Amino acid sequence: LKDMLLRIVVDTNKGEKVRVNLPMALLQYAMESNVELNMFSGNDALKSIDWKQVLEMVQHGVIGNLVEVESEDATVRIFVE
Repeated sequence: LKDMLLRIVVDTNKGEKVRVNLPMALLQYAMESNVELNMFSGNDALKSIDWKQVLEMVQHGVIGNLVEVESEDATVRIFVE
């Protein structure tokens, strides 16, 4: 878990691009400490993601693509490497 990266790619239909590379250890710390991840709260496409569930999936060995969402407003891809 400590060497893994959570990668988030968001492309909106308005041309906005968001790229986040977050160490899984930092996500784990944030979830265990109930720290709010402000970088996600400003983006409608990322607000509804259950980050605790994402962390649990990775802790159980799930890697690669975790979430892919295509809506009329944006495309979101979350994966772990």
